Amino acid sequence: MYALTSLRVLDHSYALDDLEKMGIPIVAPFKGKPKVDRLDGNFMVQYFALTDLDGNYVHTNGDGSPCPIYGFWIMHDVEPFNLLYITDCEFIKWRFKDVQNILIGIDYMDEYLALEENEAKKRHTLSGHLELKTATKFIKVTDRDKTLNNVIVGHLSDSNSDIPTFEKEIRKVTQANIRFAQKGRCFLLT
Repeated sequence: MYALTSLRVLDHSYALDDLEKMGIPIVAPFKGKPKVDRLDGNFMVQYFALTDLDGNYVHTNGDGSPCPIYGFWIMHDVEPFNLLYITDCEFIKWRFKDVQNILIGIDYMDEYLALEENEAKKRHTLSGHLELKTATKFIKVTDRDKTLNNVIVGHLSDSNSDIPTFEKEIRKVTQANIRFAQKGRCFLLT
């Protein structure tokens, strides 16, 4: 078992120290780890900063300050397997080829967020979370070579998202399996 953490804020890395004490290897760019980590079982994890074109991180802390955020490209040396993991970002400037699996955090859709009455929550959602239309554009570009097998969607907002709508919109841009992360749910990825 390995733990990937892209941010050093409590809602993303709350158990990080406990996992390390248990001997579970951690891939945590903010801790100064190498750009590529080789893990047991022939897996390799490469991380990349989720920044805009000017190099600014595309996620903020609750107080509005910049929050270093990273995505992960996980590959297997022997088996033909790879997974792209991206969450908590406003957009993704990076482009990838031959992607088989995406685990992506899509937090909200504009139509629902427009109805949000809590202005602080609205500002926080807009400053560092992925909107459905932005995510579907990224998925479409990523699956341009038709190698995508699975799209797993996580980080859905309770009040600003809708699974049937998300699935319908993502289905317009890929023929991959579309699944939604839920507590206790496991997926077999190929």
